[in-house]
Amino acid sequence: MSAVKSLRFQTGLMAACIALGIILADRVTKLLVIRALDVDESVPIIKGFFSLTHLRNRAGVFGLGPENPFYFTIASFIALVFLVYLFRTLEPGRRLQHASLGLIMGGAVGNLIDRVFSGERIFGGAVTDFLDFSILGHHWPPFNVADSAITVGVGLFIFGAVVRSKREIPDAPGDS
Repeated sequence: MSAVKSLRFQTGLMAACIALGIILADRVTKLLVIRALDVDESVPIIKGFFSLTHLRNRAGVFGLGPENPFYFTIASFIALVFLVYLFRTLEPGRRLQHASLGLIMGGAVGNLIDRVFSGERIFGGAVTDFLDFSILGHHWPPFNVADSAITVGVGLFIFGAVVRSKREIPDAPGDS
C-alpha cells in the first residue's frame, strides 16, 4: 500500500471512529433522557446555571426555523452527502480537519436518526434536546451531544483551515 493510501486509510478510520463514538454517545444520552424525564420536564443540576430538560425540537438547530421535520430531514441528508464529498476531497494529511468532519458527520447522523425514526410516522420526528444552560441570566436554547459535536467540529474545521492557510502564505519581502 502506498504512503498516501495508508495515510488516507488512517485518517478515514480515525474519522469513522470519531463519528461512531459521537453517534453512540448521542443515542445513549438521548435514550437515558427519554426514559428518565417526561417531555418538558426539567431537573436542575446546578441551580440557575444547568438543568436537564427533555424537549422535542421539530425545528432547526437550537429551535430556529419553522417546525418542519421533513424539510430538516432532507436538509440533513443533503448536508451528509456534501460532508462525504468534502471528506473525500481533503488531502490525507489534514488530520484535524478529518477529525472535525468525523465530529460533524457523527452529530448529523445522531440528529438524523431522531428525525427519521422518533415520530409518529417516518421522517416526521423531532430531535431530543436536553442540555439546558443559563449564563448570567441569558438562557441558551437546549441542545444535545450531536449538536455539541457539530458545533465543535465546525469550529475545529475552520481553525484547521485558517492555520493551514497561514502556513501556505509566504511572507512578503521586507516582512519580519
